[in-house]
Amino acid sequence: MLKGKIEKLKTNIIRFAGLVDDMLHDAEKCAYNRDHVVANNIITNLEQLSNRIEVENETLFIEFLALFQPEATDLRTVVSLLKINNNLERIADHCVNIAQRISSYTSINNFKNLKNMFGSVQEMFKDTFTAFASSETNNLTVIINQDKFVDKELKELTDEVINIMDSYHSMSSNAISALLIGRDLERIADLIVNICEDIIYMTKGDLIKHNLISELNF
Repeated sequence: MLKGKIEKLKTNIIRFAGLVDDMLHDAEKCAYNRDHVVANNIITNLEQLSNRIEVENETLFIEFLALFQPEATDLRTVVSLLKINNNLERIADHCVNIAQRISSYTSINNFKNLKNMFGSVQEMFKDTFTAFASSETNNLTVIINQDKFVDKELKELTDEVINIMDSYHSMSSNAISALLIGRDLERIADLIVNICEDIIYMTKGDLIKHNLISELNF
């Protein structure tokens, strides 16, 4: 009985992840095309939908904990799902931030590092929830290490923006907007790492924080 209910909770997370994945791709589309229709859909419709789903899922998780008082592995699973649910909503918020920035610049197409960051974050997200759906954790440490690549791209983007602001004042709004979007993407990558850590904890009982791993005997 509990197993079936937990699987349903996992299915809710997978559906939520599908929405957030769409928001990630739409955020890139509207950022590069300055597509106000797509941006408005993210800001007006998809944000409200993601907020509603996050609250509905959280309510289900809390009701499950209250009704069934799970122990050991089941408790670990539901607590992890609750945290993943929250991190998905926070990723959705950063997609909204990106969509809201498109009126602040004329083009960000020349910033190669930013394009790389979009690609890396989308790949990290897809691979994370492929692992979540299959309960296969072997690839999650690889995904976690990809965060270093995103950090490197942001540093290079920051250096480029500083150079542009020193030399080409007419391009400052484009450069600053690219940097702000890059910071949103870097934060999304951090949240994906959090989700990877939660999946590992949920699946194996290994607690990974600050590069420390401890075995939890449940």
